[in-house]
Amino acid sequence: MPLLREQGNGHLVQISTIGGVTTYPSLGGYHASKWALEGLTESLAKEVADFGIKVTLVEPGGFATDWSGASTSFAEQLPAYDGGRAAVAAGWRDMVRSSPATARARCSSSS
Repeated sequence: MPLLREQGNGHLVQISTIGGVTTYPSLGGYHASKWALEGLTESLAKEVADFGIKVTLVEPGGFATDWSGASTSFAEQLPAYDGGRAAVAAGWRDMVRSSPATARARCSSSS
């Protein structure tokens, strides 16, 4: 940021996920972190606009990754939530199969 302020312009691009604009069951902590990035980005855009710096937050849609696969560690599962977990897993599979890899770029600063 000091370099961008000194040169009087620049563009900061931050990458988030669609989890910053929508929610899914059992992912509250994940969504909280993405919504925090939304707020940080929008505030930062206003803070640096007078320096000629633009801030953009990119929030890609769903696409297949190992996000919840072998690279993930899980907490102990409580049997009371078995039905909910099954429904969430089915919903994720359907979303990944039916949604093209789209992205929504959101400019948080004025042009």
